[in-house]
Amino acid sequence: MKGKIFNRKTLLLSSLLHQLINYLNLKQDFSNSIQKNDNKKNFY
Repeated sequence: MKGKIFNRKTLLLSSLLHQLINYLNLKQDFSNSIQKNDNKKNFY
């Protein structure tokens, strides 16, 4: 029983971590594309 709870928590944490990483990657891609498309303007 203890192992199941632990596994569930670990799965939840890892999925949250993956979501965070995906979010950060998307954010970085977005800012990179903005910089490429609009070098003259600063989007900050």
